[in-house]
Amino acid sequence: MVGNAPEKSLWKFVYIIYICSGLKAKSMETAVLPNRRKVIDLKGDTFRSLSLMAANKGTNLKRLIEGLLDRVAEDYDDSKAYTWLVENRPDGQVFLNEEEKKDFENWLGV
Repeated sequence: MVGNAPEKSLWKFVYIIYICSGLKAKSMETAVLPNRRKVIDLKGDTFRSLSLMAANKGTNLKRLIEGLLDRVAEDYDDSKAYTWLVENRPDGQVFLNEEEKKDFENWLGV
């Protein structure tokens, strides 16, 4: 390869794969966690509104809140998590020195 540009773009690609696989592994870890209990405080108006919503749907308040929170968690955009990681945890953006690069290529079989 001529110059550093192709090598840098290759390492950015490897970094993205590493982060994505890390996020996937993390989400798989959370899938096996048991249910958690958490006590939350609701304002009076919020409690009344959610109770009415639950009654309209024919369920209880607890199930309604659990369902709403589950949907919010499922709809959460992974790209937002990746953006936060890049801004706050830039560990993977440091280029490898020659020895680390050689070790990594040997590990990949390249």
